[in-house]
Amino acid sequence: MSTQLDPLCSLIGVPNRAFHIRNSNTEELVFIGGTLTDPDAVLGWHLLVDLSEHVGRIRITSDDLAVGFTRSRVLVFNLRNQMILGEEEFMRPVNVGTTDAYNKALMFVNSRGVANVRQVEGLEEICRFMARGGSLGCINGGYSFISTNGGVRVWELVHGEYLYTLRERIWDVTAMIADERYVAACTSDNTIHLWDFGAR
Repeated sequence: MSTQLDPLCSLIGVPNRAFHIRNSNTEELVFIGGTLTDPDAVLGWHLLVDLSEHVGRIRITSDDLAVGFTRSRVLVFNLRNQMILGEEEFMRPVNVGTTDAYNKALMFVNSRGVANVRQVEGLEEICRFMARGGSLGCINGGYSFISTNGGVRVWELVHGEYLYTLRERIWDVTAMIADERYVAACTSDNTIHLWDFGAR
């Protein structure tokens, strides 16, 4: 395996084989395993006929850690040595569309609208805040962006303090992503909205 791992991941609904990870340069299969989708295996197979909801999400951090989410659990594993570093079953189901991981932090919002920000390694809580009505979300190095009720709300990730709502109102968000400067969202009418967040 090269020193710069560039993984390709897929999430499938087969018990004990939740992740298939390949080296994107050589296409070598480097990991198969994980019980992440066992409680949700049936939902995974429903994707073949019904694409109405997010069943799982995988994010790769800058430390070559993979973070996988379903409604019922989160799993963190190291792509280099293929070791599972942490796993937790949620007490309440989470909205998979609001899950994300970036660098050292991950975020999820449960069915009661409580957003929880954790450290990727060890899954220790950093902060929590209320994000009722959130449909999709993402984070960057210091902020959380959650699409709620026609707008994108912003929280900081250290104390969970609500800051403001991005100026442009948007509805029916289908995808969101952020880096240290920009936030982008796509809506159901295939329009891409881009904000220069500029929180430096």
